Amino acid sequence: MTLHCNPHVALIDGIKNKNDNISELSWLTLKTINALKKNQYHAYARTLLLVSERPYITQSELLQHECFSRPRISKIIKELVNKKFILTKKNPKNKKEYFLLITKSGKNFIREFMFNLQEQFKKALTGFSKSDIAIFKRILTKILKNISETKK
Repeated sequence: MTLHCNPHVALIDGIKNKNDNISELSWLTLKTINALKKNQYHAYARTLLLVSERPYITQSELLQHECFSRPRISKIIKELVNKKFILTKKNPKNKKEYFLLITKSGKNFIREFMFNLQEQFKKALTGFSKSDIAIFKRILTKILKNISETKK
């Protein structure tokens, strides 16, 4: 295995160098996720989607849904407030806590992000038949179900 400064690259290389199907599939999945995550707005969009789906969500509740650290979520929230994508409102029951609300600009950002994501998927799925895409969707749905059952 090659050593890299980026632990994700080292992990991908470690998986890639194994010769079984699961390792190869894991490597391909990580490469795909990394390709999709190259969009610099990924963390913003995920956070905005949660805020739009759950009005009056708090930072603590957001931490339960995201895989980011508290400092990273704090930085994302601060940047989203500065960009006027979300508003913060004090919780009257807890002065240390703020509710998060999405703005019209935030909703527009999500719309644009989702459009761009759909375009990426169209490009990624070019050359696949409808049958191939249906199989891919069915397999991905099962994988996600297995993962969510594992977390319980």
